[in-house]
Amino acid sequence: ALLATAGPATWAGARVAADDAAAHAAVLAAGSGRQDAPVVLLVTRPGCPWCRALVGDVLGHPDVLAALGEAARVEEVPRADPRAGRLPGVPAVVVLGPDGARRGALAGYRPDVGRFLAELRPLLAGSGGAAD
Repeated sequence: ALLATAGPATWAGARVAADDAAAHAAVLAAGSGRQDAPVVLLVTRPGCPWCRALVGDVLGHPDVLAALGEAARVEEVPRADPRAGRLPGVPAVVVLGPDGARRGALAGYRPDVGRFLAELRPLLAGSGGAAD
């Protein structure tokens, strides 16, 4: 039985890995490049399954990618990056103003895309939003 399932399981695993890589690349390419726009930090750690899930399930969603396009850029950083500030853990999305001041953070895996956007958009606009 193991031999009969090894092929499809390996193929499915490779497909999921390719989808994850494509979503990850799209998220990191989402910024506008404008100097007067906020910067979004994607705070992760290597091997974190919740970090991969946040990127694939939420940040890679077309509506979220469009919102991230309002940022100057999206950078993936480790939790130790001083710009991330204090966080309860990873994954987290931290929004910095064009001046580098922290506007707020969305910590943890948040699977509801609509709710995530409702919290992210005010941070991108500089009008408050999610509590740290």
